[in-house]
Amino acid sequence: MPLNYGNFLWGWPDRFLQHMEKVNTRFVLVNGTGGYSDGFDNIEDLEKLPDNYTGIIWTNRIDKIASYLK
Repeated sequence: MPLNYGNFLWGWPDRFLQHMEKVNTRFVLVNGTGGYSDGFDNIEDLEKLPDNYTGIIWTNRIDKIASYLK
């Protein structure tokens, strides 16, 4: 799901992610409006995530963001 749509989900992000986990559903967040392969590919993109976001994100550049996520 595109990040820009998160605010339309009930309980975004914490309660929504907890519900997805309870129903055994993987939820992948993509950057922006969800255009082809929009990933969280740099530190500026990661800073757009909600505080303490614990879900899965899409990236095309793990080599650039991995050290930031440690």
